[in-house]
Amino acid sequence: MKKSLIVFVAFIALNNLQAQQNMGIGTTPDASAVLDIYSTDKGVLIPRLTETQKNAITTPATGLLVFQTDNTPGFYYFDGSTWKTIAPLATTGGVSTPSWELTGNTFAPSDAPKLGTLSNTPLKLYVNGAVAGILESDAAGNAKNTLLGYQSGITTTGTDNVGLGYKTLNLNSTGIDNVAVGSEAGSNASGSYNVFLGKKAGKYATGNNNVFVGNEAGKNETNSNKLYISNSATTTPLVYGDFSSKTLKFNADSLFLGNVKNPNQAGQQKYRLIVKDGIICEHLKIALSNSAQWADYVFAPTYNLLPLNQVEKFILKNKHLPNVPSAQDLANTGIDVTAMQAKQMEKIEELTLYVIEMNKQIELLKKENKKLNEKLNKVTK
Repeated sequence: MKKSLIVFVAFIALNNLQAQQNMGIGTTPDASAVLDIYSTDKGVLIPRLTETQKNAITTPATGLLVFQTDNTPGFYYFDGSTWKTIAPLATTGGVSTPSWELTGNTFAPSDAPKLGTLSNTPLKLYVNGAVAGILESDAAGNAKNTLLGYQSGITTTGTDNVGLGYKTLNLNSTGIDNVAVGSEAGSNASGSYNVFLGKKAGKYATGNNNVFVGNEAGKNETNSNKLYISNSATTTPLVYGDFSSKTLKFNADSLFLGNVKNPNQAGQQKYRLIVKDGIICEHLKIALSNSAQWADYVFAPTYNLLPLNQVEKFILKNKHLPNVPSAQDLANTGIDVTAMQAKQMEKIEELTLYVIEMNKQIELLKKENKKLNEKLNKVTK
């Protein structure tokens, strides 16, 4: 009798539902709702399934809703082709806003999408469980460290460092105001106010105020205030500078300034500095490699000083002094200042010898003239 009564009540309830087209539990149903539930101390419990159970549902209806209890727990709905999670809402100032989706978000023009924190708590990015990015600021909003790259700056306690690349400023524990760009740039380095640009630039360096540019430039450098421009870990980089002594050194075979032709041909003398359009300086000193480059050999007893008549014949024939380059030679090869100065001094010293010889002859003539005058005076008396 009891079972018959339950079946009868259920039958009556179903007929009422079909007649009403909607139902209210704890409230009068809204006309737009099939089911309207109201309660101040209870909720609606959606079916709870594991991921395996959820995926085993045969031909789920579009809009079917379940709560997944394992792996990535949460509410999931079937969109007609795949199960999708209902992303939780982020709370900002008590206002719930949509969370960032892995597949992207669509924002209205008036929206202001944000990614980050609302305090001075650092924002960290992770890859494979390791830090791959750190954005920091202090309580006043001043930047502390900006690091982007796998394990970039993971142990630093310094401030105002910027690192971009794999392990940049890695293990630089206390340095401040360093800039490192490139894989392992500034890695295992210590010090502050350094600039490292290039893969492994400044790695293991320990100084301050250094600028290292290029692959492994300045690697293992222990001093401060240095400039390296190089593509290797050499201690003689292409460009080396010292900011403290204000010196700059080029470890190059040749340095070209301006659009100049390269005079360094095979088998010829190598020139270190080639300049277009001239050089102006207040003081120029040319160093001699040895004393043989100067013209003092002219005063050696064995020096072959040409007689002036032979010099005259040479000039009439060649239109320039003996042992001096012609104008055409200089036009073809340029002027070697050291050699030309030595040649000019050679000719000055030769002229001095000629003058000395002429003076001897003049003195001899004066003596002979004196004797002749004495004899002439005796005859006339």
